[in-house]
Amino acid sequence: MNGLYTVVFRVGAENRSMIMVINNGTLKGGNTEYYYNGTCTLDGEDITGSIVAKHYAGRTDQAFGNAKEIPLEVKGRISGNTITGEARQVQLSMVMPFSGEKRG
Repeated sequence: MNGLYTVVFRVGAENRSMIMVINNGTLKGGNTEYYYNGTCTLDGEDITGSIVAKHYAGRTDQAFGNAKEIPLEVKGRISGNTITGEARQVQLSMVMPFSGEKRG
């Protein structure tokens, strides 16, 4: 389950993309405006975790109130080379479904 994943997630009606690396209980990644750093637990094919997205360049995200830091809770399933699930931004009661493919 460790590896590099390309992920598409949905914020409202908009699809967004990022890369994500799972490595022995850490979950890291990023896109063009935010980088992600957190921890995860794998139980068979199930993954749960907590991530903080931190703004580093470009525009902040209006969907998240232009926050510089966005805490997220993640639940999903890894099956073969595919990961699916949802990320939840608790403070805004926002749920973002995601899916991705392992690339390395």
